[in-house]
Amino acid sequence: MEEISFNDLWARKSAGFLLPLFSLKSENSLGIGDTGDLYRIIDWAADHEQRIVQLLPLNDTSPGDPSPYAAISAFAVNPLYIDINAVEEVRQSEEARHMLREWEADATLMTLKNNRCVDYTTVRAVKMSLLWAGFLHFLKESWEGESEKRDQLILFIESEKDWLRDYAFFRVLKEKEGERHWRDWPEAMRCRKPEAMLNFEKENSERIIFYQWLQLIFLQQWKAVRSYAHEKGVFLMGDISFYPGMDSTDVWASPSLFQMNEDLSLSATSGAPPDYFNPDGQDWGTPLYDWDAMAGDGYSWWLRRVERVCEFFDLYRLDHFRGFESYWRVPAGEKASEGNWVKGPGEALLHRLLKISMYDNLLIPLAEDLGDITPEVHRLRQRLGIAGYKTFIYGWGEGEHAGKASGYRYPEDYASDFLATTGTHDTPTLREWWEGLRDDERRLLLPYLGLGLDAGFLSVRDAVLGKLFYCPATFLVLPFQDIFGMGAEERINLPGTFGDHNWNWRMPFTMEELLANEGVELSRDAASLKGLTVASGRGMSHIDGGGRLSFRVMPSQGAVQVLKEGESFYVWLLVEGTHEDVELSLALSCDKSFEISLVRDFGDRRFLYKASMDHALPGTYSMQVVVDDIKEIIDSCLIVEPSEHI
Repeated sequence: MEEISFNDLWARKSAGFLLPLFSLKSENSLGIGDTGDLYRIIDWAADHEQRIVQLLPLNDTSPGDPSPYAAISAFAVNPLYIDINAVEEVRQSEEARHMLREWEADATLMTLKNNRCVDYTTVRAVKMSLLWAGFLHFLKESWEGESEKRDQLILFIESEKDWLRDYAFFRVLKEKEGERHWRDWPEAMRCRKPEAMLNFEKENSERIIFYQWLQLIFLQQWKAVRSYAHEKGVFLMGDISFYPGMDSTDVWASPSLFQMNEDLSLSATSGAPPDYFNPDGQDWGTPLYDWDAMAGDGYSWWLRRVERVCEFFDLYRLDHFRGFESYWRVPAGEKASEGNWVKGPGEALLHRLLKISMYDNLLIPLAEDLGDITPEVHRLRQRLGIAGYKTFIYGWGEGEHAGKASGYRYPEDYASDFLATTGTHDTPTLREWWEGLRDDERRLLLPYLGLGLDAGFLSVRDAVLGKLFYCPATFLVLPFQDIFGMGAEERINLPGTFGDHNWNWRMPFTMEELLANEGVELSRDAASLKGLTVASGRGMSHIDGGGRLSFRVMPSQGAVQVLKEGESFYVWLLVEGTHEDVELSLALSCDKSFEISLVRDFGDRRFLYKASMDHALPGTYSMQVVVDDIKEIIDSCLIVEPSEHI
């Protein structure tokens, strides 16, 4: 049978939580969460019937800005997330052991472990020093002679050459230039002159290989932890940020893909128009894509990004989905309010991304479509069959069409093609939101929640979660803070602000305390979460409908694929219950049929089939699915366009 990292989250309701990797806290980690801590949170998720663990972007960031949405590479992961304890070369390095003894003696390690927030400066100094010591041991023991580890690194460098060499160069150049912005580097390096680059590589070869080695180490650790998650029935959700930062490998290495002048200055920046909260508009300062240039080579940069995501996650969030349809362009030197909307690539790009992720690899995309979204954006998302977001604390002003007197978007009004949540990494915690509500807003919501006007927050929290667990949305992912009723001091990010209060939140208790259910409140909240998950049918326990034969098909009605001529498209079928025969057919204008094969027998009366057909003619197809005597017809489910339209 075909090997595939399959998840069936698209086939039934599920629940999970959002918890940044940097926020994990354990007795073993050095001041920041790492891959080793993920094993523990996966155990906790499985114990409490949670099928999804959502993380923020894992990309590498600069020492001056830890925001995962201002990464220095769209492809490289942050080496601070490496589990030091699992790196064999660090354990074997005498220099690393010496440093650990010194830091243990002067309480550096104890301080890091007990810090209320992530101290990025100290964490970086400690972990990168240990990793460098481990790398020197690798050079001595593995790199200079014939070894399996040497061969693995050489193969990795070659397979990832499209981004890895540029990233390693950029990292080392930043070090040599005192972390200055790449536009302030000497001209030869700023403009990537070949002779200067070659000389730099010769002079700094060890440090360049070090950063490439770190990426391999992380990938090896990640594959192990992701495999462990799948064994536990837990799936990992990632995040693709929309724009790269200006001070990034991507812009330095490929300026032609962005709206830049010949002198490498920006001709325009990204932003947002004036609104109630920002009457002057917003200038985000990040570079804009040159979509025409990207289209010229088939959007290869974006396709590589999604291929990279497929190595790490089972679901992924498309940040700023609005930007694919239209983006706010602020000309250089102009105010944000003087910008204008410009059409984005839309389906021309998104179809390609979905073919790689959803149809070829069964990764589930989710569109971050919060805020002031136009009907065009909603139609784009719906045509593609991508789930959107519904956030409880943003409910006001969304529910007028449902006939609610308050105009509030209640959870029972959510459609199935959504991810429901209380909030995101950018919003207040549920407690902070509740404490900031006006009295009239509370008087409207409390009766709906079935509570009296004197209800306290914990009662409100429990009622809100109850409404969300039983809502129609297929996905439910809660911020970890809201599960345990945490307040404003536990917020992850305050948009539009910079400083140490953002992106450094750590759990107020350790993973060991969480797993041991230490404390009455931890135990109560965890038990409540598990109870709601099981009772609402969102848990891990498989529900077979009393033995009734049923099946789910992806793509479902309304989902669309666009393929180049000669490619194949796929249909995935999950059958539940004992069956003898499966048949898939299309209403076609040519003599074509699906080739169907069993991909996996899950052993619990669930079977995954994959059917493929070569792209022959453009057109809209109706698909007929027959499992034994049960028949289903899905109209207009696949639209295949000629290659010149792509």
